[in-house]
Parts: sequence; structure tokens; C-alpha cells
Amino acid sequence: LVRTENSELRINALLEEVDLLAGVGPAELRDAPVSLTLRADDLDLRELRRMLPPVDFLDGRVDLDLAASGTFGNLDISRLRLAHGRTDLRLAGALGNLDRPEELFIAAKVTESSIAGDDVMFLLKGLDLPDLTPLGVSTLNLEYEGKPLDFTAKFHLETEAGTVSSPGFAM
Repeated sequence: LVRTENSELRINALLEEVDLLAGVGPAELRDAPVSLTLRADDLDLRELRRMLPPVDFLDGRVDLDLAASGTFGNLDISRLRLAHGRTDLRLAGALGNLDRPEELFIAAKVTESSIAGDDVMFLLKGLDLPDLTPLGVSTLNLEYEGKPLDFTAKFHLETEAGTVSSPGFAM
């Protein structure tokens, strides 16, 4: 259990076959077995952005449920759920090459997730987004595979304003 000023996280993490006293670098961690579960009800994203400046656009509070396992270098995410208001984002996938960030590989699948335009506007206040509230509650299915700037993706989004989808595109 980890408590901060505004949040409470229940974490269960295991890192095996690593001698922390012998000095540990990315190469030593690559094949180390890892398992992680994390649950937070009402996680304050403002606390997260103080620790991780690259996510300084986040705001508000979410419920978080994460389960992951594999090796430190290649992590399977069996469950990632973020919820706020009428939004319920569900993701599964994998992160590869975590020990080599320049070669980071992401495979993610978002299925039957509900996203409310007003929730997006509230949680991502730091981004200059157009007004998404007229979209109402949308249903999102998305597949993403590749590096952060070199990937393929396909999606299907059903909104109160209409439907948009792509059978696949590459960046």
C-alpha cells in the first residue's frame, strides 16, 4: 500500500533473479521475470505529473487497474483499465525492449471502451484539444503496433455524432 497526499495505490510487484546489491543496469534486467498488479481508486493525476513532467497535460482523478507480467525487457499487459466519469478505457498488449528505450515497441489493443468527450476535456486539460463534448459517449476499438513514431494502427469509433473507422494506416 502506498499513500500520497491525495491518492492510495495498492501495488504488488515482483522482480526475480536480480542481485540488487551487485549493481543492476538495463542489460542485467532484460530477462528478469517481473509481475505487477496495481490498483488505485481515485488516483490524482496531478501527483503523477509532478513526478513525471512529460505527462504535465494530465489533470483530474481516475480509477486504475493494471496487471502485467513477463520479463523486464518484454512485458505483457493483460489488463489496463482507466475509468473516470462515463469513460471506461480497457487495454491489453505488450511493451517490448523496455531495457532499450530507443527501441521501445508497443502492441496495444483497446476493446469496447467507452469514452465521454467531456471526460477527455477534463482529464487532458493541458492539451489544446477541440471541444469533444458534442461527441457524447463514444465506443472505441483500436489496435496499435510499432514504435512510438513508426507504427501501424486501425480503429473504429462510434460517437453520438457518427462513426469513423480505418482498416489500418502506418506512420
